[in-house]
Amino acid sequence: KNQVKMLDAVDSSIPHPNEEIQQCASKALKQLLITYFPVGEKGPSDRLRTRVLQKFLQQVNTSKNPAATRGYCLAVGHLPAKLVATTTASLDSVIRALSRVANPKAKVDGEGDAETRRNAIKALTYFVITVVRSRIDQKKALYPV
Repeated sequence: KNQVKMLDAVDSSIPHPNEEIQQCASKALKQLLITYFPVGEKGPSDRLRTRVLQKFLQQVNTSKNPAATRGYCLAVGHLPAKLVATTTASLDSVIRALSRVANPKAKVDGEGDAETRRNAIKALTYFVITVVRSRIDQKKALYPV
């Protein structure tokens, strides 16, 4: 499966220490998921949810590598609505994880990390925009002008 290989390649760039690579990987991840990983009416498969959303949130919550935490924060913020906005539990887990690391008292491997906090705030912003746009698009589909 080529799309899984592409996902692995993008995924390996997310925790890269170079911020530009993290940003490019996060944007590529979003496009890859939208294009090659269709989601049915019941939402994403458990396999996709585990492979992407749960893995990324676990890295945000537990990684001791600041570069990884920074990159996975950005990646979570760039996930498409079809993956994160399908259930209240998904929405809640993303908001909780990003809010926790955005807290000025949050630590990564025992140290404060301003870049992680910055990326978590960026990710929350991207996340809210993505979810709101998705909801607006759903309403437009139900009530065309």
